Amino acid sequence: NSASAAGNGATEAMEVKGGGPDIAVGFRLATYKQGSVEVVSLSQLDWPEDVLPHIPPQMIKIGLHFEQFVRASGILPYSSLTDKGNWRNLMIRSAEADQLMVVVVIDPQGLGTERLSQVRADLELFFTEGAGKECNVTNLFIHPAPAKRTQGVPEPLPELLFGEPVLTEVLLNRKFSISPQAFFQVNSPGAEALYSCVGDIAGLEDKSTLVDVCCGTGTIGLCLADRVKKVIGVELIPEAVRDARKNAENNQVDNCSFYAGRAENILHDVLRDIDSKDIVAVVDPPRAGLHNKALSAIRNTLTIKRLVYVSCNANAAMKNFVDLSRAASKTCKGDPFLPVKIIPVDLFPHTKHFELVLLFERVPQETIDRFKDYTTTSGQTTTTSGQTASTTDTSSNRDDKQFFDT
Repeated sequence: NSASAAGNGATEAMEVKGGGPDIAVGFRLATYKQGSVEVVSLSQLDWPEDVLPHIPPQMIKIGLHFEQFVRASGILPYSSLTDKGNWRNLMIRSAEADQLMVVVVIDPQGLGTERLSQVRADLELFFTEGAGKECNVTNLFIHPAPAKRTQGVPEPLPELLFGEPVLTEVLLNRKFSISPQAFFQVNSPGAEALYSCVGDIAGLEDKSTLVDVCCGTGTIGLCLADRVKKVIGVELIPEAVRDARKNAENNQVDNCSFYAGRAENILHDVLRDIDSKDIVAVVDPPRAGLHNKALSAIRNTLTIKRLVYVSCNANAAMKNFVDLSRAASKTCKGDPFLPVKIIPVDLFPHTKHFELVLLFERVPQETIDRFKDYTTTSGQTTTTSGQTASTTDTSSNRDDKQFFDT
């Protein structure tokens, strides 16, 4: 499945680097982990739309104009090498009906209250009456966030300069409000393909209960709510649960319930009164994978028979896959989950990255043991004369083998 990010429903982040004539607004050549802090300016590219086909043209235009603004501001970009400067990056989101949200991130160190107030006023003027007006920005924020966090000090929230505080995006006929810091897939058409794939691979039916672990603002559960009897979402961050409930209310979806808390603490209790025998879990964790305690909660909830795992980095999530498949133990109760189907989804066109949708099913340990016995005895056996002869399959062994071949 593939979808283009060249239209509405995209998110991009641009870096601001350099000083004097070398100020650049664009994209990093490599990651900090790879030892690079260099940024390629969009203005240095002859045909940026051709070089960057995965970036919507309207976002490229915003980046080009913002570079002009930074150069004229008299304020230097932040440098991670010297810990000096202020301009950090630019986050741009688009949604249907030509909505364009811009979040300007700046380190406030050394600027003072009066200078910051002037920056706010200059930004608003630039995008409403100045050269940036032709960018047609609909929602402008400034985010005064220090590059180096102080332990125990919360990061300031983005400040709205003009427009609505949220974008409204539509996925699979559901409307979602997107605030500046809310997680949302970077490619909305691709996200529709991804969530449809999740529903298809899970084998959802009208009597199914879908358990969305780490549900965030409820996008997956709400998009698939009309396929199932009940949706239950579990999320650690209370604000995200609040947004999920609001999204359910705005979409008039009444078969969804969202709970705040750690999955390992509340999953058993919220599923205790579910009368459905068909309980399917879905997880779409961060790049590093699911926390081991949350994974154990799913593994130890014996009523969950199928699990759909959405991964944007299979290498990082490999430990999760192994832990799901382990034999039962004191920490891993019940029968293991084994992968039975994998579907790649091209959520990031024109790049090497993609999402993997994996279906895991619980398999009785005795079935696995019989299969192991089958694979060790179904090949060749040694006769008393030292010659080899093929063994004969039993019907039960053939059934087991068929399951694992599927």
